[in-house]
Amino acid sequence: MDRFEPQLKIAEHFGLPLPRKNPYEGKESMLIPTIGAEIEIPWRCVIPDYYTWFNQPYTDFSDEKRARFNEVCEQIDARLKKLYEFTVDAGIPKGRERYHEFAHNPVNWHGTLADEINLLFDAGLIPSNQNLPLHLTVGGIPLTKKVGILAFILESVGGSTGERIRKPYNQPYIQQSWNRKGTAGLKERSEDVMQGRYKTGTEIRTLVANTPEQVRYILYTAQMLGASILHSDIGHEIGWANLEEIVTDTYLAPMGMKKWFDDPSTHLEPWNSLASFVERNAQELKDLVDKNSKDVEAFLKRSILIAA
Repeated sequence: MDRFEPQLKIAEHFGLPLPRKNPYEGKESMLIPTIGAEIEIPWRCVIPDYYTWFNQPYTDFSDEKRARFNEVCEQIDARLKKLYEFTVDAGIPKGRERYHEFAHNPVNWHGTLADEINLLFDAGLIPSNQNLPLHLTVGGIPLTKKVGILAFILESVGGSTGERIRKPYNQPYIQQSWNRKGTAGLKERSEDVMQGRYKTGTEIRTLVANTPEQVRYILYTAQMLGASILHSDIGHEIGWANLEEIVTDTYLAPMGMKKWFDDPSTHLEPWNSLASFVERNAQELKDLVDKNSKDVEAFLKRSILIAA
């Protein structure tokens, strides 16, 4: 399938303007990570008075309450199910989480995926400002200290919230959120689940999707810094070593944070510190990251993408 075909079908079906094809999507390089994403649409976003219903676990519902709840769910399905099923037919795979999960195939260039997700926001299928669970897969980068630092950066520059970071231990009767799979919010993806040119990658599970602009920024930052990591791994520095040193010494070390393997169920205090830091929205870190990302983007467009 043409990687732009889902956009074409969704734009036409919902009467939306079609984004311009990104000229970099057709160019491949083993020194630029692919970017894939999963965005969950939780039941809380589609069920009226969700928190009134779930003041107790579903398993504790009385027979009468369960019957009324199931009736509400049938009414919601009648209104929404066909809309979400259309996106599957259009070429966006469906995951298995929550009411619906958009399991976007990886792209060569972040802008292609950002445009696809933007259309879903515009169609009303992804609600804005709801802190929706976002899992981002960076192709070509195995689970190491470097990707742990990348995750911390993405969380801290608008990619997550304190509430999202704390969720695994704040809601004991709800599934363990991002900590349910992998280690410390990171999960290495192997050949059997990866698509495209890479046989390995890492899924960052602690992020949120809020607006089209915020998602686009996180996809962009993840790919630019991911490319910086790939270059660093072959001894060609385009900024990662300096960024890693500053982030480790200035932010992670004072928190006692060994982000790439600390489990919040046994290392609670560092994760509380991380959540508080994320809530602070440190502008100085964002400025540093943005400069690095722009430098990497300029290098890629000048030396790799144009030549590919």
